[in-house]
Amino acid sequence: MKKIIYLLAIIPVLFFASCNKYLDILPKGKKIPQTYADFEALLRDEATVHQVPIPQAIILPNDRFVSPANLNYYKLWDINYNWKEQEDRKIYNNSDESTYYYAYSSISVCNLILEHGPTMTEATAQQRDELMATASVLRAISYYTLANYYAADYDSKTAGQLLSVPLIESADIGAPSKQVTIAEIYDYMINDIKSALPKLPNQGQTILHPGKGAAYALLSRIYLQMDNYQDALENSEKALEYNDKLYDWTAYYNANKSQIEEPANYALKKTPMDFAYVENYYFRHGQSPNYTASELSCR
Repeated sequence: MKKIIYLLAIIPVLFFASCNKYLDILPKGKKIPQTYADFEALLRDEATVHQVPIPQAIILPNDRFVSPANLNYYKLWDINYNWKEQEDRKIYNNSDESTYYYAYSSISVCNLILEHGPTMTEATAQQRDELMATASVLRAISYYTLANYYAADYDSKTAGQLLSVPLIESADIGAPSKQVTIAEIYDYMINDIKSALPKLPNQGQTILHPGKGAAYALLSRIYLQMDNYQDALENSEKALEYNDKLYDWTAYYNANKSQIEEPANYALKKTPMDFAYVENYYFRHGQSPNYTASELSCR
């Protein structure tokens, strides 16, 4: 009987010990990022880091035509598109939390780079600093989306009391999080961008890598949201120093006039707002990655 009790007592210890050792073993065919090339590749994962699906925000103001088939199939789409105010959206909201999960996926990748970036190998100091600065700006962009999608607007009278979204600073599974105030999340975003600016390149490696112009543009947008017009103006002027080009929308209208002015024509026009759009500071797409045939992209 004593032997049985002893075995029962030791089995949990052996189980947890084996679990700990198992977690230390690298699975076959998997790779732990260590080099600059490893970490830089993570930021090129467009579907994880640069996607911002916000269909409900587009559907609610009727900025997007929704077919009857989709209205019948997606209850939340029908409620928002047709402004059914008597319906409790909270009941159906769990059916579309893609904005939340995609934004935190992007934040997790950025956290991984910022946590382990200082020890990355096969990198110059400049490469390491630029990559970590880029991750800081991308993290701020994702928090900006979350803060404005899931929390109240910034109001200096209430920002210190009302809660915003959870703040997570680690990519570890089970990393601690804290639901901070609106003021705290805005301060966090601003500090992230300001600390990154001195180490950012003037121009990102690709349109998926924000440079100084994108950082200043984002700062301007955040300050504008806070009704801080002076800082918004100063940072917008700094952004324009890196890109002040404008797209000729009059020419676009003239080229597509017959389709635009036909009220029954819902066919999508080829949009200029793709990777090569002249006004881009930084590009990330919305729900659809089909840039050349969709108007759901965002810059």
